[in-house]
Amino acid sequence: MERAAVFIDGGYLDTVLITFGKLRIDYHSFAEELCRGCERFRTYYYHAMPYQSPDPTEEESKKYANMHRFTTILRRLPRFEVRLGKVVKYGDEEPHQKQVDTLLAIDLIKLSAKNHIQKAILIAGDGDHLPAIKAAKEDGVICELYYLERNSYGEYTVSSELYDACDDRFSLEKEFLSQFTR
Repeated sequence: MERAAVFIDGGYLDTVLITFGKLRIDYHSFAEELCRGCERFRTYYYHAMPYQSPDPTEEESKKYANMHRFTTILRRLPRFEVRLGKVVKYGDEEPHQKQVDTLLAIDLIKLSAKNHIQKAILIAGDGDHLPAIKAAKEDGVICELYYLERNSYGEYTVSSELYDACDDRFSLEKEFLSQFTR
């Protein structure tokens, strides 16, 4: 039986779930369904903890605590790994996630090169994943992409290059995700 790994860009999936009315899903059931017909080797969830200033506001502390609880729950699910980048803020600019795409790329390339997986299932939209997808495909891994066609503002949310590079593509729809709501 083929082994598959699920790679979830948490920020991207957040956008998807918000677009469909702030859905809350059962991540374990979701990952199992995505791997239907394959053994789920592992699910990797990538994100970063929310920004906290040196003297955190009540809102910053609350967001951080909520994310900490969420990632703790995910870590306790069978065959789940949580990979956290970091958030940086330069001057008065908005905070930005760093290292998240790199963490995903490293895991995808390592699992592919060591022949631990035959299928990579991505929930993502960022073109930065393109080199890792190409490397995985060179190692014989089938790459599936689950994506949101358009967000609530009507904007496309997936890089056309990423879309084109993947072997199979599936649009995430509210009806599909609703079967995993809690």
